[in-house]
Amino acid sequence: MRSSRLPPLLLRAVLLLIVTALLGLAGCVEESPERQIGDPITPVEAETLAGLLNRNFTAGGVAFRAVSPYAENTTFTYTGTLDFTTGTGTGTAVTDYNGQQPAESRSLYFSTDEVTFGDVPGLTDAMAAAGVPGVNFMRRQVQPGQDLIDTVVALLPRLAAPEPDTAAAYLERDYTFQGQTTIDGQLAALFSFGQAQVAVGVTEKLLLQYVTTLPNSAIRITITLSDHGPQTVEAPPAEETVAATDYPEVATAVGI
Repeated sequence: MRSSRLPPLLLRAVLLLIVTALLGLAGCVEESPERQIGDPITPVEAETLAGLLNRNFTAGGVAFRAVSPYAENTTFTYTGTLDFTTGTGTGTAVTDYNGQQPAESRSLYFSTDEVTFGDVPGLTDAMAAAGVPGVNFMRRQVQPGQDLIDTVVALLPRLAAPEPDTAAAYLERDYTFQGQTTIDGQLAALFSFGQAQVAVGVTEKLLLQYVTTLPNSAIRITITLSDHGPQTVEAPPAEETVAATDYPEVATAVGI
């Protein structure tokens, strides 16, 4: 009968992979036989969390997917890329009504203070009727709390910071360990604070997912990050963009 034992070289390779994974985990999660979900974070974990947003900033940018079921049979999904160094991002926002009505899709470009809408039905024709042909984009000020889109685009750049926090600040708060999971195939440690939860990759200790409930609401937003590294974000052509404040009637008519 053929032996089920691994050849020595293969066995050593497998053991090396296991040890590498455990070492990565140890740097993010302080393991203990007595550890329970809901336990306060340890000093090791506080250090990891304190540098989390700074590691995002140092990476340069990410690909993101923000998902929020914000009404019955309605889900908002915004998928795109974000440059943490400039605080700008771009992507496609889709509102899915679960077959109750056609899904709505918009291109969205945002900075820290403005959001620009593209692919808006009726915008180009309405602007042509107003005497300004060739307009495909309209921008307005970001208004967090007024609309889900605004809340999401205001939140995304805040997932990075140019300087790390202090570990002591995390130990003083009610951060707790919530176990482990996988995010897009990557092993992650979970930590929570109030209504928010973060998933931290055990290998590079980068933020893989952020989940929170909006203040004074039951709306839950899940932001998943991937492809940490420099990202190129291009603004819509200036010659095709107008400000909503200059054409308020058109902005209202097309839902901007």
